[in-house]
Amino acid sequence: MPCEEGCKFCTMMNGECRGCYTGLWGDNCSFHCSGQCRGGECNVNTGICNGCPSGHFGENCEFYCKENCTGCDQVTGECLACAQGSFGKDCNETCPINCEGECDKRSGQCTSCKTGYFGMLCNRVCPEGCRRCSRYSGECAYCLDGYWGVFCDMKCVTSNCKECTRWTGNCSDCEVGYWGDACEQQCDVNCSPEGCNKDTGECKACLEGQWGAFCNSSCMDNCKYRRCDRDTGKCQRCLEGLWGPSCNDTCNPNCDQCNEEGYCRTCPEGFWDLDCKELCSPNCSFQGCNITTGDCFSCLEGAWGPECNLQCAGDNCQTCNFNTGVCDECETGYWGFGCNKNCPSYCQHKCYRYTGDCVTCISGFWNHHCDSPCLGENCASCARTTGRCSECYPRYSGTYCEKFCLSETCEECDQGLGFCTICSLGLWGRYCDRKCEPTCSCCDIDTGICEPECRVLSELPTLG
Repeated sequence: MPCEEGCKFCTMMNGECRGCYTGLWGDNCSFHCSGQCRGGECNVNTGICNGCPSGHFGENCEFYCKENCTGCDQVTGECLACAQGSFGKDCNETCPINCEGECDKRSGQCTSCKTGYFGMLCNRVCPEGCRRCSRYSGECAYCLDGYWGVFCDMKCVTSNCKECTRWTGNCSDCEVGYWGDACEQQCDVNCSPEGCNKDTGECKACLEGQWGAFCNSSCMDNCKYRRCDRDTGKCQRCLEGLWGPSCNDTCNPNCDQCNEEGYCRTCPEGFWDLDCKELCSPNCSFQGCNITTGDCFSCLEGAWGPECNLQCAGDNCQTCNFNTGVCDECETGYWGFGCNKNCPSYCQHKCYRYTGDCVTCISGFWNHHCDSPCLGENCASCARTTGRCSECYPRYSGTYCEKFCLSETCEECDQGLGFCTICSLGLWGRYCDRKCEPTCSCCDIDTGICEPECRVLSELPTLG
């Protein structure tokens, strides 16, 4: 026979339940565990919850724990742990105000104190000079700047003492601007704002224009920006026109500037050499020449070589390579590797350096060498590569300028459509078939409105 409905398994002989499904209890597993039971489970024989969710207690977890309990005894409801800041049997007492974090549940003693307090209840103030003190004895862990002693209750020797030794009170660091065992001496006025060494008084750095261990020596007037070496007083740079360790030697008059040995750093335009006495080659370009070698930076047109004293190869070479003399660009009208070939006669000015093909053609011609007439006798000009007309002579239109304009009174017309773009004097309209006002010599071709600059005619032309 089958087991009872709620039985997980039962005996074979009489069907007695030997285990219930979760959430059921009783001899036949016919009773439901309390809905408050943790996980829905209870004792299969008594129905008492096996455990309660947080915040509940009782056989059926039907009671709530005290307000500040974070967990309580399932049977008695006594608080087992309190929320932070609370203590006592029922967690209804508040931890001392200066506790940092929790306090003991039973005694209310702080586990640690906020900075500046000590004692079991953190109700005692650390000494004035303490940064933090022992929770139990009040003894300082370390002192604020300017204090010393076990309880940091003694001030350092002088007000200029930034820090002093914890156990002796001797100054270990001075306020900026002071030095000495008791920080009683002032740094030299020429020390930089960084101050000076506590033990020797030597400046850490000097104000601009000073040098020496105590910065009490002035840089020489000939030092540029009054800047000199901290240890030797030697100028970092000299004023313009001077040189030498003390910057009291005068540069060669030909120099713009000179180095520490008196040799020119830069020369006036057109000169070179250590004393700037040598002239650059007259064929050097406006960029001049190298101050050490005299080699030109670039050459005038037609010249090449370090001193630009060599002529470019070929009479028709406009510019050539600075190092090899090979032509870079030909003069107008010439082409070829050596620029020794004439451009075709119908080229308009220039032709391409390596092919001889014309860049543009004179009016009426096309093709690579501009040696073919335009493909229409009425072409004023045509495309160099196709020969198709790009502009017609007056009164003609069409791809090859083979058609007349749409009206004999057109002076010029649209190449593609033949409509008039310029009319004979006194006429307007797409076909130039309409007269301007009698007082106008010319008017707008689209609107017929008289142009301001047109004069009055005594007699206008008549249409035939």
